[in-house]
Amino acid sequence: MTRQFSSFFWIVAMGIIAALPLCAQEGASEPVPPSRPPVVMRPIVPALSSQELNGSIRSVLENPEFAWRLPRVIEKQKKSGWMTDLVEGVGRWIKSVLRPIGKWLKPYWKAFVKYLEEWLKNIKFEQDESNASSGDWIVITRYAICGIGILSLTLIVGMLYRRWSRLRRVQPQREALPVMAVPDLDDESVSAADLPTNEWMDLARKLVGEGKLRHASRAIYLGMLALLEGHDLIRTAKFKTNGDYYREAARRSAHKREIPGLLGNTIQLFERGWYGTHEVTPDSIETLLENNRKIKDCLES
Repeated sequence: MTRQFSSFFWIVAMGIIAALPLCAQEGASEPVPPSRPPVVMRPIVPALSSQELNGSIRSVLENPEFAWRLPRVIEKQKKSGWMTDLVEGVGRWIKSVLRPIGKWLKPYWKAFVKYLEEWLKNIKFEQDESNASSGDWIVITRYAICGIGILSLTLIVGMLYRRWSRLRRVQPQREALPVMAVPDLDDESVSAADLPTNEWMDLARKLVGEGKLRHASRAIYLGMLALLEGHDLIRTAKFKTNGDYYREAARRSAHKREIPGLLGNTIQLFERGWYGTHEVTPDSIETLLENNRKIKDCLES
């Protein structure tokens, strides 16, 4: 009986040991469900309005790293008128003139004011106790002394400025004289008003020296017309002819009877050599110069 029980016990024990690996495999084959992450509660953010959103975007874009993305803003310069420019120019000139004078006078002015203050402090006025208005007179006297000192200093500054201005004007500035172009006497559009009388005569003498007598005759004639226009006997114009000049001069020089004859002789000699086939000789040039001299003497007498 005992042997049978022990045999049964060992059989049961061996069966349990043999079944343990199978139970382990079944437990491993079943998938373990994954664990869920913990739920985090986030705060509820209220929605931004459009104005607040635009402001936030604008503040971000104003940072230096985003400046290159923005369009360039070109500032328009204000146009100032000529009066504003003139006033500003005068102001700058006054500052440039008075600044060195002020720097030069600044230490003297400080010394003068300091001396004046000390002098006024040291003045001892005898006050009459019986006169109640004596204190007012002291104040008035002090103001009067200050005013006289300021006025004297102003006069000294004005005198120094005038003297400085005169010294600047002492050195004459040589201005470049404009060089007048020599008219082309072959051009029929050349007028007597292009040059003064004396310059026409100088040009004529120069042309005579170069042997250009024909051109010299026209220079003398144009110089004569310029002389007559200078004395209000004619008015030169491109549409006028030599006959028009003769009649105009004869009408306006009724008190100078020599002028029409001299002018007529000059026109005749000039037209023969300039428009005609006559040769201009030294004698004809001498006659033209003599006629011009006589007309000038007649007008100036």
